[in-house]
Amino acid sequence: MSAQMGEVGSPMTPGLNRSHTIATPVYVIDDDASIVEEVGDFLKLKGFVVHAFSVPAEALERMLVEAEPFLVVTDMQMPGLSGLDLVRELRHFGGAPRVFETILFSAFADLDRAINALKLGVLDFLVKPVDLDQLVAAIYRAAEALDQRREVKTNDRDLSAQLAETLAKAKELTSTIENAAVRLSREAVSPTPVTAMPRLAPAAMPQVPAPQPVHRLVINPPRTLPSQAPEESEMLHRIKALQAARRFRDKLLPSCVDGDANWEILLYLIEQSLLHRVVSVTSACHATTLPSTTAMRKIDELVSTGWLQKRPDPSDRRRTLIAPTDLCRDRMRNYLLGLPVNIGTPGFESPVPALA
Repeated sequence: MSAQMGEVGSPMTPGLNRSHTIATPVYVIDDDASIVEEVGDFLKLKGFVVHAFSVPAEALERMLVEAEPFLVVTDMQMPGLSGLDLVRELRHFGGAPRVFETILFSAFADLDRAINALKLGVLDFLVKPVDLDQLVAAIYRAAEALDQRREVKTNDRDLSAQLAETLAKAKELTSTIENAAVRLSREAVSPTPVTAMPRLAPAAMPQVPAPQPVHRLVINPPRTLPSQAPEESEMLHRIKALQAARRFRDKLLPSCVDGDANWEILLYLIEQSLLHRVVSVTSACHATTLPSTTAMRKIDELVSTGWLQKRPDPSDRRRTLIAPTDLCRDRMRNYLLGLPVNIGTPGFESPVPALA
């Protein structure tokens, strides 16, 4: 054991300017009594509080009842109870969790021993003969690690206190709400005088716009040749019907519904509205053949023109519902009821028999 008595922070150990001492007790354990005495006396001269033991079992008995954080400086190879066994007992023996840091030294520096020491949370591993100034530096590092753990523990206690206070307030608020609910339920059961609602003046009554008259789609018969084949005549009739239906739609509906994308969304939402179904924006996007981003953009366009309206889902605030406005319903009603019943079916407005 090299007993170099230079101050920590001297050129031997650069970067460790330690002129102060620490109050954390340091347990020095080695089965060699001469090493225990040498190390213990050196640390005491440095101002440390030292408990020296040459019998590991006695040191363990003393540390098991230690209530405050402490440091352990121990040899690894000792008869009966090795340094690793000592650390293992301190970590896993019954009772309250102990806060300590360990510095191990051994004359045998091999990888397996170092790995086992790290697994047990050993902070430093020194090789004999130990330079005493290096040992002091290691003790200061261990003391800093203990200080950090104390700070974390203090923060945990503060957070626990804040959490307990918050839970107490939440419990009090819950009790207040429950009492209010009971009081309201009792008031609802007890008979209360019914106050007549004031009758609104005729001028204050909401004005419901009268439905517009329904325009009917009129399709003129197409021009055909005398020698026209039946299949060609049928195709001409259907082209005429589609062209007339498009002009009819352009006449009754605004330009915002122009285009297959907007038209597809409108038809779907009107259909769901007639079936009294609630539709979310996500469902409306998925119901179309459009990409989701395109469908979302088209829905926003129709909302901006006043044909669709969004509102939050009262049962789930994360969802947004979409539905036609009253203006949209009224215009689409006029359009759909103005179409012939058999539009789009074989033989539409045509004397030609339906194709097989």
